[in-house]
Amino acid sequence: MFAQGLLAMAWLGRGRSEWVAQEQVRQFDARFISLTRIGDALVCSGVVTAKTDDAHGRLVTVQLQVVDQ
Repeated sequence: MFAQGLLAMAWLGRGRSEWVAQEQVRQFDARFISLTRIGDALVCSGVVTAKTDDAHGRLVTVQLQVVDQ
């Protein structure tokens, strides 16, 4: 059996929402590249890839990922 990719995306979204408020998120995309099997150990992480200032304030780009065991 396997879990849908959206489950991993939901975990990333939950972690992101603990860092920044939902209304401050401009975009949240995902690319699914492999199956996640039920019971697999997943590790969520992220890295800031860019910081810029615009008319609305600071914009931070973060690359998030979920890595399977």
